Amino acid sequence: MWVVMLAENKWLMKWVEKYGGVTSYCFMVYGPLSPKDVAILNFAVTDHLVLNGLERARYSNILEEVDITDARIYGTRRGWSIQWAFGGNIDYEFVPQVIQDGLKFLELQFDYIGRVGDECV
Repeated sequence: MWVVMLAENKWLMKWVEKYGGVTSYCFMVYGPLSPKDVAILNFAVTDHLVLNGLERARYSNILEEVDITDARIYGTRRGWSIQWAFGGNIDYEFVPQVIQDGLKFLELQFDYIGRVGDECV
């Protein structure tokens, strides 16, 4: 799935070339996920980056709907796969917790899938 994302997202390949890799924090969100919800989560991530002196860090979201067919293939439920992709091989330990807190605040069910580093690229 990661290789497919690289092929489909040319910006992601550019980040791999520019930063030497890409690290993403992956979540599954079950139920509706609005653009406003994603904006709230992104605001929280950006705010914590600034608070931690990382205002130059760059990230982007990769959002993919998991329909019934995908849910059966991957052994999960319908919903959304959402990733926060950062340039480089990084480990911002606070990012998963900030996102989890935001998802709880938004009353969304979710699973944290994990951190995928550039060793998968």
